[in-house]
Amino acid sequence: KGTSSLDNTLERFSGMVLALSDIRIVWDDQAVKKKFGFVMSDLNLYVGKDALALEAEIIPPQSLGEHVEIKLVAEGPLRSPRQWNSHYFVHGDEINLAGVPYLRSAVLSQTDAGTLDLELWGSSYRDSGFGVQGSVALHDVRVNAPSTVDAPSPARFSFIDELAADVQISGDFQNWQVDMNNLSVITPQKHWPKSGFSIGYDHSADAYQGVIDYLDVESVRTIATLMPGLTEQHLSLLARLQPVGELRDIDFTLPRDLKTLDTMSLKASFEDIGWGEYDKLPGVQSLSGQVLATPKRGVARLEGHQVEVDYPRLFPEILEAKTLHSDITWERNGDLWDFSLENISIANGDFSATGGAHLVLGKGEQYPDLTMELIAPSVPLNRISHYIPYRIVPPKSGKWLRQAFSEGVAENIRVSYSGPARKKAFKNGDARLLAEFDIKKASLNYHEKWPGLSSLEGSGRFENSHFTAAVKQGQVLGARIRQAKVEIKDLFLARLKVTGKASGKLPQALKFVEQSPLNRNLDDFLQKVTSSGDLGLNLNLELTLSKKLKKFHRARGVIDLQHCEAAIPENDVQIEDLQGKLNFDNTFFSADSLTGVFRGSPVEATVNTNQNETIEVHMTGDWAPADLLPSQQTVISPVTSGRASWQGVLSLPHHQPGETKRSPWLQVTSNLVGVDIDLPFPLTKTPAEPRKLFVEYQFSKKLPHLKIDYSDLLSFSGEMQIHPEFTVRRGELALQQQIVALPDRGISVMGQWPQIDVASWAEIISRYAGKNNAKKENILDRVNYLDVDVKETIVSTQHFYDAHLRADKYDGEWVAQVEAPAVAGKVFIPIPLGRQPVRARLGRLFLQRGGNSKGSEDFKPQSLPPLLVQSERFRWGKLAFQNLLLSTKPLAEGMEITALEIKTDYLHAESRGRWLKSNQGESSDFSFAVKGKDVGKILQALGHGGSLGSGSGNLKGHLGWVGSPASFNIATLAGSLNIDLKDGWLQKVEPGLGRLLGLLSLDYLPRRLALNFKDMEERGFYYDKLKGKAKVKQGLLETPGLTIDGPVATFFFTGSTDLIDGQYNLTLLVVPKLASTAPWAAGLIAGPQAGVAVFFLDKLAESLGIDINRSIALDYVVTGSWEKPDITALNLPPPDDEDDLTDFLAN
Repeated sequence: KGTSSLDNTLERFSGMVLALSDIRIVWDDQAVKKKFGFVMSDLNLYVGKDALALEAEIIPPQSLGEHVEIKLVAEGPLRSPRQWNSHYFVHGDEINLAGVPYLRSAVLSQTDAGTLDLELWGSSYRDSGFGVQGSVALHDVRVNAPSTVDAPSPARFSFIDELAADVQISGDFQNWQVDMNNLSVITPQKHWPKSGFSIGYDHSADAYQGVIDYLDVESVRTIATLMPGLTEQHLSLLARLQPVGELRDIDFTLPRDLKTLDTMSLKASFEDIGWGEYDKLPGVQSLSGQVLATPKRGVARLEGHQVEVDYPRLFPEILEAKTLHSDITWERNGDLWDFSLENISIANGDFSATGGAHLVLGKGEQYPDLTMELIAPSVPLNRISHYIPYRIVPPKSGKWLRQAFSEGVAENIRVSYSGPARKKAFKNGDARLLAEFDIKKASLNYHEKWPGLSSLEGSGRFENSHFTAAVKQGQVLGARIRQAKVEIKDLFLARLKVTGKASGKLPQALKFVEQSPLNRNLDDFLQKVTSSGDLGLNLNLELTLSKKLKKFHRARGVIDLQHCEAAIPENDVQIEDLQGKLNFDNTFFSADSLTGVFRGSPVEATVNTNQNETIEVHMTGDWAPADLLPSQQTVISPVTSGRASWQGVLSLPHHQPGETKRSPWLQVTSNLVGVDIDLPFPLTKTPAEPRKLFVEYQFSKKLPHLKIDYSDLLSFSGEMQIHPEFTVRRGELALQQQIVALPDRGISVMGQWPQIDVASWAEIISRYAGKNNAKKENILDRVNYLDVDVKETIVSTQHFYDAHLRADKYDGEWVAQVEAPAVAGKVFIPIPLGRQPVRARLGRLFLQRGGNSKGSEDFKPQSLPPLLVQSERFRWGKLAFQNLLLSTKPLAEGMEITALEIKTDYLHAESRGRWLKSNQGESSDFSFAVKGKDVGKILQALGHGGSLGSGSGNLKGHLGWVGSPASFNIATLAGSLNIDLKDGWLQKVEPGLGRLLGLLSLDYLPRRLALNFKDMEERGFYYDKLKGKAKVKQGLLETPGLTIDGPVATFFFTGSTDLIDGQYNLTLLVVPKLASTAPWAAGLIAGPQAGVAVFFLDKLAESLGIDINRSIALDYVVTGSWEKPDITALNLPPPDDEDDLTDFLAN
């Protein structure tokens, strides 16, 4: 305090020498408002009147073993240290900063961790100031942000891994300078190169001045945020800018009071300097160059490499430049910053440009204000959107500008801009932009809903909010553009106009329709269409780029078709030589006179759009039915001929958003006049007869639908499948009834049918058999189920009525259940039909005798598959059998009956044969064998044995004739017969046959000789054996010998019978059995005496070995007709000479 008591106290200490240890000191430093204690392990102190010497070793309060060594020698008044001349030395290693409160309070107040190494020598002089030199090193230092009332604990902090340097400090308490050499700095951000700096304080200027060799901006920024005195605004600015880079050779002046920066100056070189965008300031990365700046003006030279500019106010993406050169000057005028950029040279992977710019930054709507002139030789058009300042136009127009050009090159680019660089600067005329360029090989995506243009050659121009692109040539979906213009008159209205003319191919036009709003939800249909041929296109589009103008879409145009072709391959539809003009706009398509060729015939078509915006294509033409459905030609062609007029309507529906999507459909109608249908009744039709046919096909992408109505006879409804081939997936064929429901798979046939003529249908099937490709399925193969009532079924000469047929496909074959009065049972039909037999297991089969032969002449036996028929009950007319077995197999020209077997309780009949039918004629031949106990009974039932009443034995033979088995033809009959019967009876003998057989009874010989056969006709004739052979050829039956052995005689027939004319030519040998009949005959003729004589005569001849019967054999010749045969005896006396005959018989 300068009082005398202090002087007296110091006087008392003068000359004192102290040697102390383990001294504990409590320090209350009111200057820094800190109170702390520490320990001196050793203290040597000498106090003189004008001198002081001190040597101490201090242990910090939180020492981990480290200590500080201090030595001090001072001269001067003890009461005034500033008047001292002193020398001192300080040394310490790994001093814990947390344990040096005074050091932390006075120098490193914001550190709470880390260590300090120091070694300093210093001197101070009362007149010339002070000087310090040595080395200092900090390690692992944590620097905290200043504490506040709201945040007493530090919320932000940073680390310095190492800071070491050689230190030299000089000056006085008003002016000082710090020099640090060999500076080594390591932070988490960067390892600094070796450097140094010099900083001094000029009291008169109240400013800091210095030179810094190197600064890492990011590291300094991190530590600077922890400096006391920074406001939240400063911290927010640093956080937004995030400056990075390196400063070198820095020469600066910085006022102590940061609120007055007018005297600040900076000169430096910089490398890779960068900062983020902030407000109206663009962000920049990787700038290099030199700068000389004051708070009011500056100059810089930029030499950038891989420079990035982030300025979202103008550009949607970061701009890149491989090289950037420019001279920049700026000046501050009040709140305005005026920048001039001269000698701009920019180059990157997209372009190189030169020019200049002037930029004014300030507050207000008119800033930033930009004036710019740039010239570039070329820029890829797909990159030009990166350099369009999109914020100067409305968002929709800006988006269009960014996305419109995708390929090609802009050449000879000239860009000028003046005015505010802000949103909608053109709207009130504040800004002016002019950009002109040539377009080379460009692609223009003018609207997201319309196909783009490619390979464009022309020019482009921006003038304020007006954009035009004039196209001299190019392509649209491969079609050649002859001329086109793309225009946006006002970018703020976001309306686009495209006009042009093109020539190309029909596929390109259809693709254009498919990829544009003209599509009208026809994607699925158009994708099915293939096409070819030339066309011309005139197009005029007015489109909106804003969703607020949804209905502002206007499209008009004309497609001129020139000898084109269009097809739907999966439906086998193709139109050739298509010509005419098709008009279109937003809501309709129309054409008055389109012509083409379909299935080889001319077709005319018109196009219109109805009130529901459904496009309808009306077509008319004449075709054969098979031509309209080539995929089913194998089904249609064999049964139809001729041509008819057809009318078709193809409907392409439109639906509004939210409505159920409808598929296109095709309707075809015809009255079939001119077409002959060669199908059995009732499907048959003559050319002059009208029959209404209606066909509707829906082009669904997944399951197309087909509907057919033919007159009132049948209807079909089904789902179609496209792949792997076009056919029916499932459907129902309704016969004279309504469609009930579609089956799960295949085709069902339901209803009732008036007549099925098997012969006629067999002929139809035979036509298909030679034309169907076994590898290709036709629609008939898809039938899986039948349930049909048939009024009449005709099989050759047989007619079956009221049959119910139900059939299913099961395990590779058809299983049919047939129920009718004359037939009942199951029929198994193999799939495919041909190799395996059709098997019938019937409970009953009743056939009519004779029947109606109508239609049998058309029947082709070779059309039938192999058959195996079994029936438990079989009738033929009135003849009933217990069992029937029939087995057949087809031949190239007919049928082979491999087995025919019938059984009754009285006989067993078997037969084999062939039935042949070809263009050369028809024939039948059979071998047969009948055996049983009453052969005559079956012959009677067959109508061929009226006189053969009974008899057991065998009847065999082989017969053939021209004609079918049902058309027994005697005129052509040929073959052989063998008969071997016994114990039979010839009954009710017809008059002609009675004349022959009556000769067999000698009981009435006199009457027979008188040719009276009346009793034979009434009573018949009994025989023991009937045996013989015969041959038939061309209706002439010849027998080498037929023997009839009766009770009274044996008769031998030889000769022939004409079966056509009914004439006999026979020789008859009668051998009487005198042993039994002669006595009685003699008694009748000559009396009892003669009968006795004959009896003894027969016995005498027998004893002598003489056959008296043979010796008196009688010969006859039989000629004449069957009704009145002429029988002539060859070796008898005249019949009226009774005595001579008696003598003859007696002798």
